[in-house]
Amino acid sequence: AFYDDRISPPMGGKQSKSVVDFSEASNQLRRDQLTAIRKSFHLLCDSKTGRDTSISKEKMIEWLQDQYLPAAIDIMILERFFQLFDIDSNNSINFSEFLIAEFIMRYGPDHYRLQQIFNLFDLEGNARITKKS
Repeated sequence: AFYDDRISPPMGGKQSKSVVDFSEASNQLRRDQLTAIRKSFHLLCDSKTGRDTSISKEKMIEWLQDQYLPAAIDIMILERFFQLFDIDSNNSINFSEFLIAEFIMRYGPDHYRLQQIFNLFDLEGNARITKKS
C-alpha cells in the first residue's frame, strides 16, 4: 500500500497520510540497515529527560538538516518535515517514526521521497497543492 492509515496533522490543520508504514519500511530493509538505524536513533535520543525512547523535536530538526537538507533551508520547511514524520503528533519521534523517516529519506524508492516532498507542500492534506493569495 502506498499510504497507511496513520496520519499526522500538517501546518494547515487538516491531516495528511504517511507515505509508508513501519511494517513495509522495516520489511524492505536489510539487517545491517536496521542495525544502523537503531544505532542512530539511540545516539539521538533525548538523554536530558532520561528517556531513550524518543528524539526531541529540536534534535530531529537538527538531524534532518545535518543529514538531508541544506543549512539554508527555512526553519518552517524543517518544522514541516518534522510534522510529517511525527505520525502520532506527540512532538517527539519514536523508533517507528525514525525508521520510517530513514527509510523514506535514505533507503526507500524515489517515489516515496517524491510523495513526501509533495506532502510537504500539501498543507491542507487534501492531495492538492494550491496557490494561496
